[in-house]
Amino acid sequence: MFGGSFEEAKSAGQTSGKWLLVNIQHTKEFACQALNRDVWSNPTVKQLLREHFVFWQFYQDSAEGEKYKQFYPFVRLPHIAIVDPRTGERLIQLGKVSSIELISIGEDVVI
Repeated sequence: MFGGSFEEAKSAGQTSGKWLLVNIQHTKEFACQALNRDVWSNPTVKQLLREHFVFWQFYQDSAEGEKYKQFYPFVRLPHIAIVDPRTGERLIQLGKVSSIELISIGEDVVI
């Protein structure tokens, strides 16, 4: 998981030639906790992220989360997006997903 700002994550994606995968969560939203437990911990998802994505995760009520939401509005949590780090275009926007769905979508993007 990338620990810097969204702009730093975009820059890291450009430098490394990887897509940017964004996850915005809320501590009180059970679906966010389930995503951490069931999806981000999946070994195949971890490998996909490591090889092809800069993974940027923040809470909605953090300064970075609020800033992201101003530029990329969303309604539901958890929020998952794949962003082109060169153009800043949000290519895909997702909500609650399973490991299998995320792997399929991720592989479609990187192929």
